[in-house]
Amino acid sequence: MPIRNQKCGDCWANAATTAIEGLWQVLGNPYIEFSVQENIDCAFNKTRDGCQGGCESRAYRYAMANGAIPATNDPYEGKYNSQEACSTDSKYKTDNKKFVSDFVYLGNGDCNALKAAVAK
Repeated sequence: MPIRNQKCGDCWANAATTAIEGLWQVLGNPYIEFSVQENIDCAFNKTRDGCQGGCESRAYRYAMANGAIPATNDPYEGKYNSQEACSTDSKYKTDNKKFVSDFVYLGNGDCNALKAAVAK
C-alpha cells in the first residue's frame, strides 16, 4: 500500500481508504489502490467539503452503499471538487467494487475486540 501525502483535512478519507484496501486483500484479491478522492468528493453526498475533516464511518457507509473505485478512475487531488463524478455515476459502474458489508467501533487499545471483529 502506498504512503499517502495528505494535502487537506482528509486524514479520515486516507485512513478509511487504506482500511478498505486491506479488506480487499484479506478477501483474497490482488492489491488495488482505491480512490481517496472519491471519499473527499462523495462520502458526504455532495453536501460538504471532505477536505474540511470527517469521520471514517462516512467513508465506510459510502463504500457499503456504493462500492469503491480504483484510484486510476478518480486520482487524488487533495482538494474538494463538487463537480467530480461519484461511483454512483454510470461512468464508473463497471469498475466499482462493492464488498464492504459492515464496520464496527472498537475501544482504544482493545486487542481482543480487534481480534474478534476481524474473525467475523
